Amino acid sequence: MKRKILTQILVLLTIAVLVITGCATPTPREDKPIELRFTSGAPFFAGLGKVALAPWAKELEERSAAIGKPVKVTLYSLGSLAAFPDTYDAIIKGIADIGAPWGPSHFPGRMPLLEVLQLPMLFPSGIVASQVAQELYDTRPEIQEELKEAKLLFFCSSPPVVIHCKTRQIEILEDMEGMKITTRPGYTSFTVEKLGGVPVTITPPEAYQALERGVVDSVTMNWDGSMVFKYHEVTKYRTETPMSLYSDPLACSISIDTYNKLPQEVQEIIDEISGMPQSIIAGKAFDESCNEVKNTVMGIDKKAGNPPPYMITDDESQKWIEAITPLYDQWIEEVEAKGLPGRSIFEDVKRLTEKYSK
Repeated sequence: MKRKILTQILVLLTIAVLVITGCATPTPREDKPIELRFTSGAPFFAGLGKVALAPWAKELEERSAAIGKPVKVTLYSLGSLAAFPDTYDAIIKGIADIGAPWGPSHFPGRMPLLEVLQLPMLFPSGIVASQVAQELYDTRPEIQEELKEAKLLFFCSSPPVVIHCKTRQIEILEDMEGMKITTRPGYTSFTVEKLGGVPVTITPPEAYQALERGVVDSVTMNWDGSMVFKYHEVTKYRTETPMSLYSDPLACSISIDTYNKLPQEVQEIIDEISGMPQSIIAGKAFDESCNEVKNTVMGIDKKAGNPPPYMITDDESQKWIEAITPLYDQWIEEVEAKGLPGRSIFEDVKRLTEKYSK
């Protein structure tokens, strides 16, 4: 009898424990972060990467964590995940989730309308070029169609390039005659030809050795990039122009598949920190970074006994503009032959450049 009573008591205690533990509020499980891979052919620890790209990723992490939908962005720079020219395709193919900076110069002819932003002597700064590119994308469906393979986040167009020369100082147009200059494919090469130079199409990392060995005489690169690739070590003379010889409409994009799989709240954060506001931040940051690097290079040049950077005069600049102006009509004719609105797009670029230059 006692054993039966004891058994009943144990059963009742077991039931009570199960009821109590079943009714207790479970400890919430910490959400596992959503992991995104961000590839960049440039470093995240310097220049554009440090002042614009990495801060964008950090803001995404902080704001997503604050709403309980944490995102972890892993940064891969200098080709550790994808080669610089392959950045855009790496996003499309799922090798990376986010990628920057990429531009149409990496695959000439694939985005013919966007290449208008590579035409010479159009932009005085990176911030102007970035705003023009963003508004052109926001308002022209034809540009959106060219960039539909990935979701555009923002532009980070390059500031005016500088001619870094090993052999002589360039002050007038005649100084360009016969000079072997590294360029990007397409209209940047055509620009060098119109100015009397000999374009040599090689990648930025290859240019250092080409300069060192005397294969080329000079390289065209913004101040920021010149420090990244250490061109100051193998060149002595630097020439600037009031309007850039060319500007790359560099951009940052995210995989459409990746974006669509994200929680709506995270998508909204990405939208809020991208677009025109971030294009302005990136363009301004790129300009400021280039100014800092310019001062650094000037200090290095002074110690080495090299001359300070030379800015061509306004009168001389007009000669350069006259020399490259035929490229505008050439570009318009080429894209209109493909059934695209070349002249309309070009006029928009001129109008927007005037708008944002103010």
